[in-house]
Amino acid sequence: MKPVLVDVSDKWRSRPPIVLKVEYTDTQFAFKFKAPATSTLDIYDGDGPMTQVAGQDDATVTHTTSYSAAGTYYFYVEGDLEYITGIFFNSTAPFATGSIDRWGELKSLVGITIINHDFEGDIVNLLACSEPISYIFNNNSRIYGDISLFASKTITLFNLGGTSISGDFSLSCTAWPGLCAVAGSLVTFDTIVSWTAGGNFFAQSTGWTSTMVDNCLISLANGGTTGKVINLGGTNAVRTSASDAAFAQLDAVNTLTVNEE
Repeated sequence: MKPVLVDVSDKWRSRPPIVLKVEYTDTQFAFKFKAPATSTLDIYDGDGPMTQVAGQDDATVTHTTSYSAAGTYYFYVEGDLEYITGIFFNSTAPFATGSIDRWGELKSLVGITIINHDFEGDIVNLLACSEPISYIFNNNSRIYGDISLFASKTITLFNLGGTSISGDFSLSCTAWPGLCAVAGSLVTFDTIVSWTAGGNFFAQSTGWTSTMVDNCLISLANGGTTGKVINLGGTNAVRTSASDAAFAQLDAVNTLTVNEE
């Protein structure tokens, strides 16, 4: 499912990979990033000249706008983009829209957090980034793409709940050692594998059939998953007797939520 692209003019699409449309009212926008101290980003807030901001290695750097009037601003970043290791937008205001379609050019990027902002784009564009990766795209329904393509990537945290990602989750999950959340997405669980979940797993209300729920339970049991929070409930279909043994095994050593007949 490919959503409609963000309404950004050709002028701004021709800029470097990080381009945002910020709707400012009374709360300034905070752009947070990580980058080596030897690198510098050229940040344009959209209301004046460029500001140069240096990285601080593993410390998060925050650049805050200073808009003086309510309105729409086009915010973009140039400079040493290939050295950025993390990008974080986790505030609720002001509202920002953007695209990840060129973020594959940020070769060193390993951490992404975008919460309560509207981003679009195909996650396949992130395959060129470094690893291990930590992705959080929460409540951003216009992020889409096939997650099974990430089977060869080491992902320590994967939260794309409420997005339009799709694909067979069973083809990739065995390689991921951390928390996975795909609740409310379009992913499926089409095969039975041996999966030892490295973190909690949330897949409620994904539209899973009974077969998919059974497949997931059996896969988690095959891997001997213990001590995790596992939620396969919500609007998913009920499990069947095919997963009785797996359910009993998992329920005894995990916090398990699943619909039953």
